Amino acid sequence: MASPRRCYWTSRRTNLDLDSILWLQDFLVRYNGTLITISHDRHFLNSVCTHIADIDYETIILYNGGYDDMVEQKTAIRSRIESQTSSGRRRLRS
Repeated sequence: MASPRRCYWTSRRTNLDLDSILWLQDFLVRYNGTLITISHDRHFLNSVCTHIADIDYETIILYNGGYDDMVEQKTAIRSRIESQTSSGRRRLRS
């Protein structure tokens, strides 16, 4: 039987002991296919994700890396947009 190409995982790990959590993370890292997970645990996301799809209102933005990488990229984008916006406002006042 062939292995599935997609795996869906909702992170409800509160009942797992440390060994089980580590086994699960290792299994998901080695999984050869697409993994779609929903989790609020940034450590878990950092350990298993190679890409993050940030769904915000009606927009989906794909980031490379784990959760911390997404936050860093998102912060840089917001800073650049805010800088461009304030620069544009200064030009309008001149």
